[in-house]
Amino acid sequence: MGASMRARDWEGSPLGHPAHWPAPLRTSIGTMLNSRHPMYVAWGPELAFFHNDSFIPILGRRHPVLPGIPMVELWPDLWDKIGDLVARVMAGESVWQDDFPVVMSRNGHPEEAWFTFSWSPIHDDNGQVGGLLCACMETTGEVRNRSQVAVQLGLADRLRRLFDNAPSFMAVLREPGHVYEFANASYRQLVGDREIIGKSVREALPELEEQGFISLLDRVYATGEPYVGRAVRVMLRRGPDEAEEELFVDFIFQPICGADGQTNGILIDGSDVTDLVRARERSACLVELGDRLRDLNDTGEIAQAAAELLGRTLGVCRAGYGRVDPSGQLVTVERDWSDGTASSIAGVHRFRNYGTFAATLHRGEILVIPDVAVDPRTADTTQALSQIGVAALINVPVIEDGRLAAVLYIHSSEPRTWSQREVDLIRDIADRTWAAAERARSESSLHRLNRTLEEQVAERTRDRDRMWRLSTDIMLVARFDGTIIALNPAWGTLLGWTEDELIGTSFLDLVHEDDVAATTGEAARLNKGLVTLRFENRYRHKDGSYRWLSWAAVPDETYIHAVGRDITAEREALDALRTAEEALRHAQKMEAVGQLTGGVAHDFNNLLQAILGNLDMLKDKLERQDALEGRDDLLRHVRFATQAGDRAAILTQRLLAFARRQPLAPTSLNLNALVGGMQELLQRSVGEAIQVEAILSGGLWRTWADANQVENGLLNLAINARDAMPSGGKLTIETANTHLDNTYVTAEFGLTPGEYVVLCVTDTGSGMSPDVLARAFEPFYTTKPIGQGTGLGLSQLYGFARQSGGHAAIYSEEGKGTTVKLYLPRHHEAVQAEPIVPALPEPEPAQEGETILVLEDEGLVRMLLVQTLERQGYRVIEAHEPQAALDALETEPKIDLLATDVGLPGMNGRQVAEIARRLKPGIAVLFLTGYAHNAALGDEPLSPRTQVLSKPFNARALLTKISAMLESGG
Repeated sequence: MGASMRARDWEGSPLGHPAHWPAPLRTSIGTMLNSRHPMYVAWGPELAFFHNDSFIPILGRRHPVLPGIPMVELWPDLWDKIGDLVARVMAGESVWQDDFPVVMSRNGHPEEAWFTFSWSPIHDDNGQVGGLLCACMETTGEVRNRSQVAVQLGLADRLRRLFDNAPSFMAVLREPGHVYEFANASYRQLVGDREIIGKSVREALPELEEQGFISLLDRVYATGEPYVGRAVRVMLRRGPDEAEEELFVDFIFQPICGADGQTNGILIDGSDVTDLVRARERSACLVELGDRLRDLNDTGEIAQAAAELLGRTLGVCRAGYGRVDPSGQLVTVERDWSDGTASSIAGVHRFRNYGTFAATLHRGEILVIPDVAVDPRTADTTQALSQIGVAALINVPVIEDGRLAAVLYIHSSEPRTWSQREVDLIRDIADRTWAAAERARSESSLHRLNRTLEEQVAERTRDRDRMWRLSTDIMLVARFDGTIIALNPAWGTLLGWTEDELIGTSFLDLVHEDDVAATTGEAARLNKGLVTLRFENRYRHKDGSYRWLSWAAVPDETYIHAVGRDITAEREALDALRTAEEALRHAQKMEAVGQLTGGVAHDFNNLLQAILGNLDMLKDKLERQDALEGRDDLLRHVRFATQAGDRAAILTQRLLAFARRQPLAPTSLNLNALVGGMQELLQRSVGEAIQVEAILSGGLWRTWADANQVENGLLNLAINARDAMPSGGKLTIETANTHLDNTYVTAEFGLTPGEYVVLCVTDTGSGMSPDVLARAFEPFYTTKPIGQGTGLGLSQLYGFARQSGGHAAIYSEEGKGTTVKLYLPRHHEAVQAEPIVPALPEPEPAQEGETILVLEDEGLVRMLLVQTLERQGYRVIEAHEPQAALDALETEPKIDLLATDVGLPGMNGRQVAEIARRLKPGIAVLFLTGYAHNAALGDEPLSPRTQVLSKPFNARALLTKISAMLESGG
């Protein structure tokens, strides 16, 4: 029969594939097929019939029988006889029959037969009766041979073996006295394998008497009526030294009647449903928790409700929640639940005061301590725990974002062995309570944030569905072809369209033309049942502008349901951020180029110093030798070389201007006066084909800047404009006051917020391409032909503006002209008269014994300095590096002046000067630098005894400066 069952195709049967059959059915069929005793199983509403090989002779010619055939179809001629018995079994009653007579047709003709059988209900996974198990023996021959007693004895023995292997627990009591005559293995396991055979129930299981079970047996014996119990609680002791354990059982007490109709025994049949009951209790507890938490929005009330439910369910003295601070050392309890025997522990507590278990909780592990006096983690703090009435405890950690965020605690005032089901229940309640608390906190924050908006929307849309009308996001219901079926009022607020204007139209008509293809593709995905979590496109506002929307959408069988959020501000902020980042990268690039340019200019100034210095000495020698042949011709060549060197010096000054290392002479300027004074020069410079217009602001603030640099910059801008307008045009020069706020200057220029004066130069020329505009301020970058521009005009303007505390900016489009804006800081101080620069006096010859220490790492420059000073009569000590200079300062008894380069390898000139002043107080210091004063010396204060000289310089300037410094100390 097992082979027959395996061969059948079960997919089309009501039972389905055997792999999905309930476990009790598979167990019963397995027991039946492996038994040599005639047995069958009937299962389900159809009473699908299965039998083993030993049952085949009983079937006679009805065999073979298709496995799973309904029982009524197999035994239609017996149903009037057995139908009521089957109904009793399916109602949960076990049925036993001795020598049951039937008239059946199994060999082609009716015949009388007798059977002894036991029908037992089979319970499904939910504890309901799902079918029946029959163990039977045909006793026809025995009845006919009058050997009923012998047959019954043999049958009883066989049935006893069968019962012993049955999955349910079974026992037979001999009456009167309820004496155990038989108990199968499942029953013996249930009662803890105690010696019960031959003993009365009262003697074998004395704990049952107080629970009323013996009274029930007495009633069954006296009335002859069976008793059925469902999920009945029973306390059983599984061992002689063990405490009573709570179990739940389904059972039936079925009377066994003799031939005289009197009850001579009781059959006990049942199943242990403890796990099922526990699961139901746990589910009921969690359902009750969900019901109680559903309408709570206060986190304290949520924790209190969970603690109370858990405390009452477990029968403990205290339960509660505590939030853990970010340090992980303190827990704050707002309130907790108590059964009345323990006081509240609301307040702030430190973990270490109650044991060494904090690490366990931080790892996310549940803490279970049956006895705090014994557990090594709490044994040393038993007194502190006793003061708050704790003898046993459970702590369940709640982990959030990888850290311990809260603890659910359960306290027992007596030592207690915690079961795994209790631990699991506590953990489940902790998780649900924490989730409910987080939900309440989130909802509270959301309500506070949207309260004002909800009030406004509710006033306008009270006649429509609350969620539909309160949403600030636009909501849409549409067909898959794009036809709009419904939309919420937010469309009017966000896009200006009314419901009447859009219902029946296609939403694709509102989508930006560049986004139509992607939107159509996304609608096709929705038509396939896929969900849209984030899709961005642009929708047309009624005024013709567009808004960026982020969509989430889900389809059903007919429509698309979508919610769109306005992300226009986010996109604009993102674009602004990208612009600011690009400006920052540009500023960093310009700073790096400036540092490189400044370094090149510095080194070039050293070379120019050597070149021009030697030319100066050569010129001086030639002028002293009157009779030298060809002297005038040589002087002419020297002058040409000097002029070229001076032009190179001007070039380095422009490089230093871009690098913000040029020497500036700032004064308080009125840009209106400066522009007015240059207007005629500018007109001559650009020619008659270009109209020059000056728009000068009234009440213009004064600014603090170098007038020569402003004039040079304005002239360079005018020339650049002229070259951009070869066919003529208009050049507009404007002045204005402006105030730059923090957001603008940070994102755009990186300036200090405040008041600035703007000089704006605009032409109507050819403009710049984006690539040219991006490089316009770079030094040596030019679009002019070779020989017509150095590429330093705009870079010098940019460096001058930044060095002056301002900024230069260019705005240009191809074919639409160019605007250059120069921002200079406002000057608030009173106007001062421009200082009169006196002509350099003739240098005085050196006094006897005056000694100068020259520190210069460039050999040519150092040689030039030494020769120039020695010719003037000074005693000169030369040093090529800082340590040589320090050695001279320590050994030489007298040094009147230190002439030192600023940029030196290792120790710089300022550091050498500081040491020199300590070694020789009163020494004069002359700094020589290829940078500007402020770039080279920073905050170094200048005085008559501390001066600076920028390279390249001539011999007269050097000697005059040194002569004045030495006289100031005398």
